[in-house]
Amino acid sequence: MTVHSSSFKNKLLLGGCLGLLLFYGWVTWAALHPQVSEDYRSYFIDKTSDCWRQGNAPALFFGGQMPFGFKKPAHTCEILTEGWDVTGTPWGSWSTQHHATLRLPLESDAHRMATLRFYVIGFDPWGLQRTSIFVGAQYETDWYPDHQKVSTFDVTLPIAQALEVIDIHFLFAEPVSMKWLGQATNNLDHRLLGMGLLGIDWINPNSAEFGH
Repeated sequence: MTVHSSSFKNKLLLGGCLGLLLFYGWVTWAALHPQVSEDYRSYFIDKTSDCWRQGNAPALFFGGQMPFGFKKPAHTCEILTEGWDVTGTPWGSWSTQHHATLRLPLESDAHRMATLRFYVIGFDPWGLQRTSIFVGAQYETDWYPDHQKVSTFDVTLPIAQALEVIDIHFLFAEPVSMKWLGQATNNLDHRLLGMGLLGIDWINPNSAEFGH
C-alpha cells in the first residue's frame, strides 16, 4: 500500500511539474508572439515607430490651416499615417521612405470641392527628385519642390459628405539616404529624405490673396 501511495505521489508531482512547464512554455510563446496590432507592435515592442494613435486629430475646414511640427495639433499618426518622421521638428516633418501617406479629414457642410495648398521643402541636391501625387488610387500630378527651399503646390479634391477623410499618397523618385549624408542616428537608420511638409491651407482659389 505504501509503494502504491508513493508511486501515485510521484506521478502527481511529475504531472504538476509537466503542467507548470507547459504553462511557462505557453507564457513564453505568447510573450514572443503577442497578438497585437501593427501600430502597437511597432511602437511598444519593435521600437521601429515613434507613433501611437491618440484619436484626436483635428479636421481641416474651409479657410483653415493645418501646420505640422513638434507639438502641433495635426502632427499625429492619424494624419501622418505612413512614411513621415512623426517625432517632428519645430517647422514640420520630413518624409522618410520611398512613399508617404497623409490621411486628411476635411470638414464642410457647404463645399463640394476643396483646394488645398501644400507648403513643402524639397531635398534634391542632384536635381533628380520627382514627387508623384495620388489621391486614393488616382494619379493626380507630379511636383518638383526646390532643393531646401519652400515651395507651394495646390491640389483640388472632391467632397461628398460633411466629414470627408481622404488619403493622399506621395511617391518619391529619388529620396536620399540619411547614411549618405552622414546624418543617420545608427546603423539601423534606413530613413530616406524626399520632402519636408510644413503645412496645408484650405484656400479659396478665386481670392486674390491666394493667387499665384
